[in-house]
Amino acid sequence: MFPLTRQIQIVSDAAKNTTARLLGETPPSWPDTETTFAELQTRLRTTHDFLGRAQASAMEGAEDRPVTMPVGPERTLTFPTGREFLFTFALPNFYFHLTAAYAILRHRGLEIGKRDYLGMV
Repeated sequence: MFPLTRQIQIVSDAAKNTTARLLGETPPSWPDTETTFAELQTRLRTTHDFLGRAQASAMEGAEDRPVTMPVGPERTLTFPTGREFLFTFALPNFYFHLTAAYAILRHRGLEIGKRDYLGMV
């Protein structure tokens, strides 16, 4: 399992990359250089800001457009529709790494529960 820092970076990447791909854009590339909690929080704020700038109208029709993404230096993966990309790859990947980060925090003694995970506190 990746350490907490990498899990957070992957969660950030999954959110911004999914959004960009559904917008039909090339996802921005951010270096994975965070080493502190403060740097991870900054990355998450930057991700949140990126998502906030996405216009819903720009995603119209994305559910039916194909989505192609790189998987390594010489391969690509193509999903026939944005809907398939979102529900069979992007969301499961996002939640897998989010849950891993959450589990790491709990394992390290942070007293968080399901309500924290669901944002209900």
